[in-house]
Amino acid sequence: MAYKHLDAVIIVFCKAPIPNQVKTRLTRVLSPKQACDIHIELSLKTRQLVTQVKLCPVQLWCAPSIEHDFFSAAADTYPVTLW
Repeated sequence: MAYKHLDAVIIVFCKAPIPNQVKTRLTRVLSPKQACDIHIELSLKTRQLVTQVKLCPVQLWCAPSIEHDFFSAAADTYPVTLW
């Protein structure tokens, strides 16, 4: 893939979408599942935005590990490297 800036990298930090572990401050007004759904939407939109302009390679730093299906799907869908 041809990038505009080969000497740079975009790093995106992301947690696996596990209810009660993501967007926990939102659970004052939303259910843990609703907060998790928001996390998923924001994560997907972020990946879409950082990869569509092809500025530089994108690394997705995953927690708790790259083994979660959410991250495998990300690597299958977007040009990201999992860390």
